[in-house]
Amino acid sequence: MGIERIADRNQLKASSRCHLSLLLAAAFVIKTVSRQHTWRFWMNRALTASNLIFRNHARLMFRVFGSRIMEVALDDHYWMSSILLGHENEPEIQAILSRVLSPDTFFIDAGANIGWWSLFASTIIPDPARIVAVEPAASTFRDLSANAWHNDMCFSCVRAAVWDRGGETLPLRFAESTRQSAHIVWQGTLWNLSEGQEEMVPTVCIDEIIDANHEWVRRASPLVLKLDVEGSELQALDGARKHLSDFDLIIYEDHGKDPAARVTAEMLSRGFAVFSGDRHGLLSPVKSVADAQSIKRNPGAGYNFFAVPPGSRFLAMLGIAPSRPTVEAADNRHAGPLTGIEP
Repeated sequence: MGIERIADRNQLKASSRCHLSLLLAAAFVIKTVSRQHTWRFWMNRALTASNLIFRNHARLMFRVFGSRIMEVALDDHYWMSSILLGHENEPEIQAILSRVLSPDTFFIDAGANIGWWSLFASTIIPDPARIVAVEPAASTFRDLSANAWHNDMCFSCVRAAVWDRGGETLPLRFAESTRQSAHIVWQGTLWNLSEGQEEMVPTVCIDEIIDANHEWVRRASPLVLKLDVEGSELQALDGARKHLSDFDLIIYEDHGKDPAARVTAEMLSRGFAVFSGDRHGLLSPVKSVADAQSIKRNPGAGYNFFAVPPGSRFLAMLGIAPSRPTVEAADNRHAGPLTGIEP
């Protein structure tokens, strides 16, 4: 689905209007003279330079998924880069969620960022208690909460890091301009621990979220988890020991920084059927760690996979015959279009 700017540019301060105009011009030049695979690199450079010049924190309002409002900070590198360049945001996830979500779904958005997928889910799931968006970083959580508020509180917000147990307080490190990469500081992290700001955040585990929402989960059809927690996916899965097999669909990120594909190895070892997907929702089986490794070619990119337990209704819904996954290297675990911007 498209994204459309709805804020009146005349309502912005003069410096913000100039800032936005410069970024729009930069995006036009980048798309005209550079190769497509370098667009985001150059757009991020332009965003960094313009933020140093203007140093303002204006916010723009966009209409997404037809009826939802999303607020984005002008200095948010990830979202402004995607919007200005017209990039699609994980179309493979949208294609699958469009087919799987129902009004009775219980949806956990673990690592919700500013709420893109929670907003999408809210167009199908009318009860905000059935959509739980979890985000640890304080500044990003403020944006997440604002986007819930702009849309009549269409989803529930929890400020916490998804971890293997709740009730703890852990250090979270992040770059303020790169809101997609806030990560818990721990010895096995895939991320660079020497960069960015740090804050202490509370933890929650998936089992706690399920138990706290038992009445809705009990009647869920289906139960869906989207897991993108910046290198802490294994810890998050450990925090779902009691309820993991109850999920009908788990969408998770297996980052290119991890050549061992430990998250996929873990899902296969637990008996889940794993798939990769394309922008049209066509699923391809991932039967081994080697299959995942062959997909994960860029160490700087995150890769989305879809996992379902044996006998899941998700398999029947998509007409996929269940098959037994192949588990390799048992110790591996430890080793819609963003278009419509007018100048």
